[in-house]
Amino acid sequence: AEILPNVKEDEPILLTVCEKGYGKRTRLSEYRTQSRRGMGLTNIKITKKNGKVVVTRQVHEGEEMILVTSEGKGIRLKVDEVPIIGRHTQGFKLIDLENEDRVVSITLVEQEEEPKT
Repeated sequence: AEILPNVKEDEPILLTVCEKGYGKRTRLSEYRTQSRRGMGLTNIKITKKNGKVVVTRQVHEGEEMILVTSEGKGIRLKVDEVPIIGRHTQGFKLIDLENEDRVVSITLVEQEEEPKT
């Protein structure tokens, strides 16, 4: 997997999260424009390891997200902690899940500014 560390601040980034707790960020510049009869583009490799895609959203530096599971477990992560990698990868483990627990949704949260003293 190619790691892409040099991201411009204003470059759009796509977050993808899968049901088994895996996710990744990908630069939108990696996706080519499709014609009317295009067959689509691969966004993430779907395997038994990472499961189906739960959500795909455009994100920005400084945002945070809350991952919610089917068992009611929640975890808050900074979007910046999710690695930026290429389209043809499975992603990285964002949350440890037990038994039949699955990620069912995410909520994006703007990072609060700390009060000035």
